Amino acid sequence: MPRKNVVTWNTMIRGYFLNGYFSKAISMFREMPGRDIFTYNIVISGLMHGRDVQGASEVFEGMACARFTDALGYFMEMPSKCCKTLNSILLGLIRNGLVKEAHAFLEKQPYRNVSFLWKKTPRSADSYILRLAGQ
Repeated sequence: MPRKNVVTWNTMIRGYFLNGYFSKAISMFREMPGRDIFTYNIVISGLMHGRDVQGASEVFEGMACARFTDALGYFMEMPSKCCKTLNSILLGLIRNGLVKEAHAFLEKQPYRNVSFLWKKTPRSADSYILRLAGQ
């Protein structure tokens, strides 16, 4: 491709994430010259989505901490944060069983007064706990 722009980069990164090529997606993200808020949304969502794509929970458990740490690092680097990326981090904490940490994280965010985030936290935590109990 003679010219790559932010849309091209974002599309490729998202495609890699959707097809389970996490290391390739992250590598491309690191090579990308100009990142925008959509790029960060794609990366954080892709890292959080990785749990479902990998399938087997024992495989994920070995990688979950590293992926979540990466996602949180990218979230903190973002020039401007939005509710979607905040929600991805919040749900990632909850899905990894870190409900108290999710609540503490939410308390520190400027979006904490958004009612849908407050409402979603307990439901997601309850859902996660019920799924664990059913296994």
